[in-house]
Amino acid sequence: MKKMLLHILLLCLQPKAFAQLPANFLPPTGTEHLRIYTDRNCYVAGEIIWLNIKVISGTEAPSSEIGYVDLLNPYTATPVLQAKINLHNGEAFLQLPDSISTGNYVVRAYTRHSPEAQAPIMIVNTLRDSIVDTHLFNVTSTTHPAILSTEHSYGRRMPVDMSVQLPIHTQEAYASVYLYDACEQSAATINLLPNTSLPAIPPTWKETAGQVITGTIIDSTGQPLRVPVYLTVTGSRPKFYCQSSSDSGHFAFELLAYSGDANILLLAATKNYQINVQTPFHPLAQQAPTPHAEGTQPVDTALLNALLQRHIAMQVQQAYFHDSTLLADDPFADSILFFGKPDEQVLLDDYTRFNTVEEIFREFIKTTMVRREGNTLHLHTLNNVLANPKFFEQDPLVLVDGVPVFDNQRLFALAPLKIRKVSVLARKVFFPGQYFYGIVSLQSYAGDLAGYPLDPHALVVDYSGTQLPLHFFSPAYDHHQSPTLPDQRTLLYYNHQVPVNADGTAHLHFYTGDLPGIYRVVVRGADTTISQYLEVQ
Repeated sequence: MKKMLLHILLLCLQPKAFAQLPANFLPPTGTEHLRIYTDRNCYVAGEIIWLNIKVISGTEAPSSEIGYVDLLNPYTATPVLQAKINLHNGEAFLQLPDSISTGNYVVRAYTRHSPEAQAPIMIVNTLRDSIVDTHLFNVTSTTHPAILSTEHSYGRRMPVDMSVQLPIHTQEAYASVYLYDACEQSAATINLLPNTSLPAIPPTWKETAGQVITGTIIDSTGQPLRVPVYLTVTGSRPKFYCQSSSDSGHFAFELLAYSGDANILLLAATKNYQINVQTPFHPLAQQAPTPHAEGTQPVDTALLNALLQRHIAMQVQQAYFHDSTLLADDPFADSILFFGKPDEQVLLDDYTRFNTVEEIFREFIKTTMVRREGNTLHLHTLNNVLANPKFFEQDPLVLVDGVPVFDNQRLFALAPLKIRKVSVLARKVFFPGQYFYGIVSLQSYAGDLAGYPLDPHALVVDYSGTQLPLHFFSPAYDHHQSPTLPDQRTLLYYNHQVPVNADGTAHLHFYTGDLPGIYRVVVRGADTTISQYLEVQ
């Protein structure tokens, strides 16, 4: 009876635990596939490719939350641009560099558990290549169909309000309105060569919650190590992960709420090791290039004029409105530490500064105790879970800007004036395969580890998270206001989440620009695509 009561008491007083490899790390059995749409078919270097990507699952199991996008040269299967996206809203973009080569490309989207979805596009570099000498490949026809009639006609800088009827069951739609010139009409006839089919993607882990980082750790002889591996996402809000490697030296971390650009740091509390991180993108097999001279056709007059107009419009928009297209705020940004609310947190600027780190812990931090054992100082945290709290006998996990510290001499040798905040979790903490006697987190002002020297075997990788959304810029000319800045937009409207009413109607509202011509309105629902045309005079 006493043993049973003891077990119940231990369950009630269980310490804090952090799960890092949930059940979805088992090889998945369900199926899913993607749908990818681009805002248009033809681009010039310097423009933005706006993407809408939807994941469709064939089962009731959770679908992938992380997707991958490659802009490929189909003749060599070489990625020109790559991005990781959050599939929760399916919004993505690719900024075309000024150095990209002219030709036909493939935008390819996939997850770690799905076959790829492809969208062929045409890109012309009007900045580097001579438009007169440009050749476009595998365009079946250079005869551009004329638009005989349009549903609507508008003046320049006028408001446009359109209603589109979709099937009643449609819940959400995607829409774009772009200049339908000879470039767009030519790109709509792109055919990829049969020998440029891309290699299939083998299904792997299903990322249903966050991005998964996989890798291996080996010793100096190349043998796998079974040891705890520590991962830190650096920055002003560092995140810490711990995971034991397998007998084969493999490890996997699931990074939750990780977006934007950052560095990750991986290390182990052992000697003479090497850590390797695997790319999450599909390794594309190199293929023999297809000579571009075969089957090429010269640019005709209509296409030449369209490219010249796009060339000027792109440079005007970059010159006057480049700062209007902004990244959205990080939806996962917050000031909460990775282990939640600390038991004690001290901002050192609120107190008179001391000259050593030892004095900081002795005088300011109530939930820690400094003890000298021989010639070495040790730090101990309080166990707040007990009815009568007492200090642990073992050292806690100490982090400096999220990086674990295993050398106490170097810890207490840090410059105290570089440390901004100290946070303490005063209880036992469990990670997969390992536990710690409390956590002491030190954060510097500059996020540079306060001068703490890194382990020479540690691996620092520039590893981006999911892409932050980009706000689509569309000016509003309300109250008859007409700014003097030129408006050379060739993409008047883009919305990857157009609300649809219960009766299936979707409403679009935007303003025309200064470029006259025929504009194509494309609205896509789950199984329906509606195309209309309007004219700007």
